[in-house]
Amino acid sequence: MRMRLLILAGLCLMATGGVAWAGETAKEPAVTKKYPPYPEVWGYELPWPEKNSRHSGIMIFKKDDGDYVAMYIERIRKQRRKNGSCCDLKYEHAGQSFFSGKKWDGKEVGDFTEQHREDRVPQEFGKPHPWILTDGSEVQEATKGASRCLNYLDWYLRLLDPDKKVIVEKHLIYLLERPIKEPVCYPSERNENLIGKQKAVTMRVQGVYPYIIPLEDGTFLLYDQYGNIIMRFDRKFNTKSELLNRKVFVVDRQALETFVLERVKQRNQDYNDQTLNDAVYEYVTNLNKAGAK
Repeated sequence: MRMRLLILAGLCLMATGGVAWAGETAKEPAVTKKYPPYPEVWGYELPWPEKNSRHSGIMIFKKDDGDYVAMYIERIRKQRRKNGSCCDLKYEHAGQSFFSGKKWDGKEVGDFTEQHREDRVPQEFGKPHPWILTDGSEVQEATKGASRCLNYLDWYLRLLDPDKKVIVEKHLIYLLERPIKEPVCYPSERNENLIGKQKAVTMRVQGVYPYIIPLEDGTFLLYDQYGNIIMRFDRKFNTKSELLNRKVFVVDRQALETFVLERVKQRNQDYNDQTLNDAVYEYVTNLNKAGAK
C-alpha cells in the first residue's frame, strides 16, 4: 500500500509539472479532429515499472484530434541517498498514443501534462459507474463481495442493454509474466484458514481493475487502474487485440466461478486467495492452450 501511495504521489507531481501556475499559458493553434473514424488499433501492453509490479499508474488524456494518450510510469529506480541510506525513488515516465501509435518520452509527457491538466479523463475513484455507450447500453463494474484484498479476481463487468437487461457478465484476467508473491491479506474471512500456515500468496494471475472510456463508434477503451494494459472492445466485449487469450482473458463470470468451486472441492482444499489464484490460473491457461477466441 505504501508503494501505491508513493506512485500516486509521483503521478500527481507529473500531472502538475511540480510548479505553481505563474499565469495563463499561451493558446495553442486549433487542431483538426482526426478520430473518429478509428483505425484498427485494439490494445497495448505497457512495460512493468518494477520487477515485481506491473502497476504503471496509467493516466489517460484526450487530445483535441480525438486520440487518447496513456501516460504511465515506465520505470521506478531506487537511488541511495548521499548519506548512504536507502533509498529515494526515481520515476521515469513515458506515453503511448492509442490510435496514432506515437510514443512519448519523459520530457514530452511532462510538458503535455503541465499544459493539459484539464484534458485528463477523470477516474472518479470511489464512485460507482455505469459507463454509457453510444447505443444507450451501459457497462457496470461489480464485485461478488470481495474483501479488502487487492487481487481484483472478485471484480467483473456487467453489460446491460438500453432496457437495463443484463446481457453478459465478464471477468478480465491478466496472466503474469512471472509469479508474484504478496503477503496474505487480512482481515479476510476466506483467508482465515491460512493463519499460521502460509504468509504469502503466490499469484500467477491478477484480475484487471477496469476503467472504461466510451468511444464515438460504440466501442470503448478499457485500461487497468492497477496494471499495465489498455485495450479496445466492442459492446459485446470482443476485441481484435493480440493480447486476447495470450495475456488478457475475457471470461464468463458464471463459468469461471463454477470451475473454481468445483476444482477446490475436487481437490478437497480450503477456499482462500491461494486456491482461488491457482484455479483461475488453470482456467485461463486451458484457454491459452486451446487458442480460445
